Amino acid sequence: MRDAPRQLPPLWRLWFGLVGAAAAWALQLVASYTLVAHACFPGPMPVGTPVIPGARVIALVIGAAALGFGVAALLVALGAWRETRPPVGVERESGGAGERRSGFMAFAGMFTSTVFIIAIVMNVFPLFVGPLCVVAT
Repeated sequence: MRDAPRQLPPLWRLWFGLVGAAAAWALQLVASYTLVAHACFPGPMPVGTPVIPGARVIALVIGAAALGFGVAALLVALGAWRETRPPVGVERESGGAGERRSGFMAFAGMFTSTVFIIAIVMNVFPLFVGPLCVVAT
């Protein structure tokens, strides 16, 4: 006797897990770049000190928000992947296309979320180690 078919994760969770961290990284990159570029180069000549007070803190807040969004995407993808796995001790049957697609999208979401979380951290790291504005002499 076959068990009742498992409920697959909803598509919105699969898509959020797959592209959520990438979208967070892209928004963080554009927002931080725009902020720091204007703070350090407000006119025809670059300045040594940011003209926007607290530009570093604002960029850090943008990075923290992007990191939180990326981690949320990773956790959603992990939860969706766990839902597509068979229960412990049960052999996996070759499921239908929907089940295989869900498992693939969830696993790919875990991978892409991890990669883009690393990218977000790498974008935030320079804010801790160097000056925000540098004028070449």
